[in-house]
Amino acid sequence: TAPGREKSYLFSGLAQCAACGESMIRKKVKRGDKEYVYYVCVSKKYGTGCLGCSISEEKLLDYTKKVLGEKELISLPMYAKEILIYSDKTIRIIMREGIGQ
Repeated sequence: TAPGREKSYLFSGLAQCAACGESMIRKKVKRGDKEYVYYVCVSKKYGTGCLGCSISEEKLLDYTKKVLGEKELISLPMYAKEILIYSDKTIRIIMREGIGQ
């Protein structure tokens, strides 16, 4: 959860940029009458030198469902230690110890 915010999102605190290791933040983008949600490297946002990984929330959800299954998705924070997002839009979910072994 972002400072000063009460709402927590599914990937809050889990998504990390694989290029620099910084957190990924949830960002809404409006194009016309449509709204899109992305996870963007915090270093890229603040211009501190990262190439900047980003991925749509939709793609991140789809991949996570494939890995964990639909029912387990709501328990993602319990299962996943971290989710690494790469600049080529590939994703790696690091599971907590003892999960999926």
